Amino acid sequence: MPRSLSLPWSRRWLVAALALCTTSLTACGEEADAVDADAPAQDARRIINVGIERLQPRSFTDVIRLTGTVVADRSVVVATEEGGTISRVVVDKGQSVRAGDILAEIDDEMLRAQRDESQAQMSLTQQLWDRTRRLYEEDGIGTENEYLQARYNAEQAKARLALAEARLGHTKIRAPFDGVLDARHVE
Repeated sequence: MPRSLSLPWSRRWLVAALALCTTSLTACGEEADAVDADAPAQDARRIINVGIERLQPRSFTDVIRLTGTVVADRSVVVATEEGGTISRVVVDKGQSVRAGDILAEIDDEMLRAQRDESQAQMSLTQQLWDRTRRLYEEDGIGTENEYLQARYNAEQAKARLALAEARLGHTKIRAPFDGVLDARHVE
């Protein structure tokens, strides 16, 4: 007998069970489709209660909390051109400033004394220059060397006074532009 025609009993039962399951599942699927077809008809008959409310103006606050970092458009480290001891701090950390506002001051006692000395020296050399020039140009008294030396001394004294006044002006540390003082490294 050929082998393909005779199946053992266990295989026959297996094939029969599979055929029965397939038929049962197909029949169940058609019944489920029939139930779904009836569902819209039942939904149409359902009554839904709806409430009505009149609109009233109310205050509304919308709060959005964000985390981030703020970075300045411009940043600068302000330092002084003149050395010395800080005598006064005008602005505190976090305070707003305008361009040119004084941030701090350096002790200027020595520089004031130097300026006063330069003023006195300039006054003296200017008087000597005026006298030497008048004598040399009008009366022909004195040498050309004395004339030139007196002029040089007057110009040098004038330059020293300008330098002393400039150094005195550098004792006030000023804000270079409008902004907020972020850090202060002086007490």
